[in-house]
Amino acid sequence: MNRRSVALTLALVGCSQRPSCQAPAPASNDASPHRVHVQDVVVALDYGQFYLRTGYAESEDDLAVLDRAIKGDGIARGKSILIVLSPHQNNFEMPLRIERWPSEPPKDLEQWQEAFEASLTISDFGLYYESPTLQGKVLETPPPGTYAVRITGRGFVAAGWPGSTTPGDQWRIQLWPTKNLAPPKRVLTWSGPGSEHDATTE
Repeated sequence: MNRRSVALTLALVGCSQRPSCQAPAPASNDASPHRVHVQDVVVALDYGQFYLRTGYAESEDDLAVLDRAIKGDGIARGKSILIVLSPHQNNFEMPLRIERWPSEPPKDLEQWQEAFEASLTISDFGLYYESPTLQGKVLETPPPGTYAVRITGRGFVAAGWPGSTTPGDQWRIQLWPTKNLAPPKRVLTWSGPGSEHDATTE
């Protein structure tokens, strides 16, 4: 090997050890948001309904909000309450996951049977889960602000009495910041017993 070859070899070896000579790492194409907080709790549901409460307003008429949910899409919002109807009459050990995201999370509605979208203004009061006649539970307390909400449920076996007080359905609440208070709406409807995860997109 002549001197020129030796010098070239040494130069290449030396360059391979210097960061400036390394090929740049490929840029990540993953622009999806990532969850900033997850909370898993077990709650109780009865009378086929649960509430997400952000406070207590003296003039709040929960029954009027419930009536709008029953006559409408299965969801309705009051001054400080969001009421969601469930296909099951009850579940006294219902898994509930609360996820907080920095922006709208990817949709995975194909994995769920029921789905709703809404928005809430959350204060220092935080977020509280309730269902009639049962003990409620304090959920995550995100920074005060306006949040979009996606609520999804699955594991339903019947419309009404599920045949057990622990039928196995589960729910998830996703929160992310938004600037606007959008009206609540249903986006997915369970087709009924025997449909497994088949649902109708609204």
